[in-house]
Amino acid sequence: MANGTIAFDTLTTSDSVNTGTEKSIDTSYLLNGVAKSHGVVNQSGTVAITDSFNTSSVNDDGTGLNTVTFTNNMANSTYTAIAGGQLSATNETGSRDWSIKADGKATSTLASRLATGAGTAYDTGVLNYTVDGDLA
Repeated sequence: MANGTIAFDTLTTSDSVNTGTEKSIDTSYLLNGVAKSHGVVNQSGTVAITDSFNTSSVNDDGTGLNTVTFTNNMANSTYTAIAGGQLSATNETGSRDWSIKADGKATSTLASRLATGAGTAYDTGVLNYTVDGDLA
């Protein structure tokens, strides 16, 4: 059996369980309307990816600093990246004024930085990120 491709511009599914009707969606919407990379990074102790899509590795660049490497590159570095986190028990003391930001974007990597409102870098229990844009 030879491998090949199936070309279609509309995906149609049966929704007979809920409404008894057929539903369709333009496949370009599916391609363009989904995250191109996402991940959950454990920063407690040894930095590790605990869940991801289109992420090949994460590097611990120091306290509060990580670089995620994509499995498949983005088309350019003007993609949108959003990061968030969960404070670990050891970092919940004092002010909860903190921020996580995309500190550097390249077509193959995303660097993030976690800091308190005063600018002090620290590791969080869990770092979450998502990337939207076009793949190369």
